[in-house]
Amino acid sequence: GVIFDGEAPLSDSDAAREYAAAAYLLVSSGKDLVGDSAQSPSHWWRGFEEDLGAALGPRYSWQNLWRRDFAGGMSLVNPPEAGNLTVSLPAALIRVDGSVVNSISLSAGMGAVLRAPASLSGLACAPSEISAGASSHCLVGLQAPAPAGGVSVTLTSTNSLLQVPPSVLVLAGSSSVSFTANAGAVRYTQPASVT
Repeated sequence: GVIFDGEAPLSDSDAAREYAAAAYLLVSSGKDLVGDSAQSPSHWWRGFEEDLGAALGPRYSWQNLWRRDFAGGMSLVNPPEAGNLTVSLPAALIRVDGSVVNSISLSAGMGAVLRAPASLSGLACAPSEISAGASSHCLVGLQAPAPAGGVSVTLTSTNSLLQVPPSVLVLAGSSSVSFTANAGAVRYTQPASVT
């Protein structure tokens, strides 16, 4: 294992931290560390909490960058002696600062930790038919555990007589959340139809 650690003041920026984290992700087998003596519980870079899931293979050269793919995103590094590069990404990805990008520009000696947007694995309500005034227990599932900060899922009902919350929050580290759908005072059984 190795420790990726920079020397202040060059390592005291979020760009330097992201470079160290991206390089760590390129090579880590689970026995490596990123060191940053400027961090404390009250001064913490949120990028250290990114969880991209399991590595899908080793690092490889991609469009003159180093790249490693993970179940929940990718890591990119532009080596120190390289030129500035702008590349199109294979899909929209989320940067550590929360911005959604379709392309990325990296100067020499820069890296990026890119997270895939959360995707639903399913949404189901039981019972699937609700009588007037009754309710149904519904469950939203994600394909992978939610990252730091959680994932907000916007809900709508395709049935105007069914009341659902406008959104639910899947907490960090969890892959599901439940909510209740309520049928209004209607004259017949309603389908529990939520998107």
